[in-house]
Amino acid sequence: SAADPKEFADTWQRIADHFDILFTTEQSIDQLKQTILQLAVMGKLVPQDPNDEPAGVLLEKIAEEKKRLVKEGKIKKQKALPEIGDDEKPFELPDGWEWAFIDKFCYVQGGIQKQPKRTPRENHYPYLRVANVQRGFIDIGELERFELEEGELEKWSLESGDILVVEGNGSAEEVGRCAIWNGHIANCVYQNHLIRVRPYMPSVELFLSKFLNSPSGIEEMKRLAVTTSGLYNLSVGKIKAILIPLPPIKEQYRIVAKIEELMTICDDLKARLNENQTTQIQLADAIVEKAVAVQ
Repeated sequence: SAADPKEFADTWQRIADHFDILFTTEQSIDQLKQTILQLAVMGKLVPQDPNDEPAGVLLEKIAEEKKRLVKEGKIKKQKALPEIGDDEKPFELPDGWEWAFIDKFCYVQGGIQKQPKRTPRENHYPYLRVANVQRGFIDIGELERFELEEGELEKWSLESGDILVVEGNGSAEEVGRCAIWNGHIANCVYQNHLIRVRPYMPSVELFLSKFLNSPSGIEEMKRLAVTTSGLYNLSVGKIKAILIPLPPIKEQYRIVAKIEELMTICDDLKARLNENQTTQIQLADAIVEKAVAVQ
């Protein structure tokens, strides 16, 4: 919430000076992770470079790529969403950034519905369920299989760089959780309770997934989710309408690299915290045993 770079620097310094007393529990470290993501998607985590090609140019290139895919029949022409109003923008962006709906730079598609005809027989493939997609990672420990008809594999198979978004959940905090598919296994498809978000340009998924799992992204998906009998749902149309703060592509790389660096530090903090707790427990046990022995 800092109003300018000086206030931000002063606030950050105050946190740094008291780091040892602010982050002493797993919960506080998890909150720190969320703060890092929020700073990142607001353009406050790494410095801007005026020599970077603006995000507007990236969007122009993506528009050309979309035209090519439509012309080749690989995707259908989509109805354009309305222009973004100033009142829809949650915060002010740095120079070179652009607000854009996901629909403008990604192809969004639902998955395969589980039906009796999908029971594995002769032409079956592994598929992802909601349980396989966690926040920030994909668990392929247990995979079920779908029977596919001729020509369906090309339509439904996942490609490295696809983002899988959980369509619905009983918890508002878990709806929309997402992770990047990195080609873990070949010829994998996905069920209809997951939504596939496929960027038209490579590497955009790295920043996009960070945004969707950030406080701003989570709040945006909670806002868009429709509540029915206690279940929060996101449709393909709702995902398309998520508003994204898009940095220049080179800055996206710098942001993602810095996030990964700081997340590693946070994980190290957690590991040390757990080691300290284990040591304290062992020490307490030793003291108790000694006390019992004395008695």
